[in-house]
Amino acid sequence: RLPPRAAPPPLWGHTAVVHEGKMVIYGGYNAETKGTSQAVYEYDFATQVLALQAPQSAVLPAGRYGHTAVVHDGKMNVLGGASENFDHFASWWQYDLAAGVWALVTGTDQASVNGRYSHSAAKVKDF
Repeated sequence: RLPPRAAPPPLWGHTAVVHEGKMVIYGGYNAETKGTSQAVYEYDFATQVLALQAPQSAVLPAGRYGHTAVVHDGKMNVLGGASENFDHFASWWQYDLAAGVWALVTGTDQASVNGRYSHSAAKVKDF
């Protein structure tokens, strides 16, 4: 059981991915504050410690919920989601799990990806 001070606020619509013995939790909607979260939490299964991460980026994705996240090549790929005003995001962000750095993915055919939320994504094999 996590100590109350270490637990994230009550969130829904967040994502959680598992990579190298750790679970990474990102985003979500906080019904208490009526806002979205930009926070990244990391839970280490071996030590049973949950910690708020401090991204090492000058630019961060806007807080969101209803997005998807999958891990590929050491990066958490986050697509879509919605803001607290229900604006839908079409952006694709990558979070480097080792370095703690966010980067907006550009140079893809983003024009064909409309804003979306409450969708799903899965990694199939090692593409």
